[in-house]
Amino acid sequence: MKKIKISRLVWIIGLVLIAGLIIFMIVQFALSYGEDKSLYIYNCQMDDDYESLCTSTSETSFEESDLVSTYTCHGNTCPNIESIINMTEQIIVLQYEDGSRVLYDAKNGKVINEEYKNYYVLVDDEYQVTGYVIQTKDNTYGLMNKEGKAIGVTDYEEIGHIDPVIFNDYNNQYITALKNNKYGVIEIATGNVIVDFNYDELHINGNAIIKVQDGLLYPIDRNGNNILNNGYSYIYGYDNLYVTIKDKQLNILDSEENTLNPSPIAIYEDYDYTDPYTFNNISTYQLENIIYILLKNGDVYVEYQYNIDTQELTKI
Repeated sequence: MKKIKISRLVWIIGLVLIAGLIIFMIVQFALSYGEDKSLYIYNCQMDDDYESLCTSTSETSFEESDLVSTYTCHGNTCPNIESIINMTEQIIVLQYEDGSRVLYDAKNGKVINEEYKNYYVLVDDEYQVTGYVIQTKDNTYGLMNKEGKAIGVTDYEEIGHIDPVIFNDYNNQYITALKNNKYGVIEIATGNVIVDFNYDELHINGNAIIKVQDGLLYPIDRNGNNILNNGYSYIYGYDNLYVTIKDKQLNILDSEENTLNPSPIAIYEDYDYTDPYTFNNISTYQLENIIYILLKNGDVYVEYQYNIDTQELTKI
């Protein structure tokens, strides 16, 4: 009788141990499946001249010396690199399968922001990141600083004529925005409105805020007053100087609309240029006291130079 009881006890204990082992295995599997995976971001060579960033969930798929940083994924799913919006600073947008996006600083291994639907980088003329344009889940836009905090309101219909990389000109201080289907200008650092939203078309080109009226360009001040009385087909603003084109003539004007060069230069065409964000046919930049102007004629560029000190405008 005792032998029967002992064998029954052993059998019961065995069942309990087996059940416990099964439960342990299930729990371990659940924990393992639910653990956050790691995404390894590393430098990779796309071709002989082009370096990029690649990702992998396996540590064995790249050289340890190429590892940039490790991103902790949400649960068992890892995102892909949707875009590298600044390779120099290694700022990337990661996208999950559900469409959510993360703005990630790969170089420093930290999340900048994962709150918004999309991100666009603001860079200066040396391609240094100065901030971001963000797209909300309601498909409106706003500004965000490099620390990931929103600046001002985020209910604009457009900011900076949206592009994956946005050049914020006017000494990197201001950018155009669209609200209630009208354009204005806001300050990048604060989000404050600089020019009220009263315009059907508005651009920033160099240090000039430019309205478009009847197909011509007029630089305006913060109150919307015309700085130059006449309209031009092309305007690029420097400090108190304007590179202008009208009626196939290239001139340098001051803020009083005086022509600073002794005589205008006749050019090949008028360059009907109402979109300063298209740099295909004309560009201008300044090095020290020389303003360089490049105009595309056919397949070649013709160069002009303006010497600020001597007020000479010459064709090179």
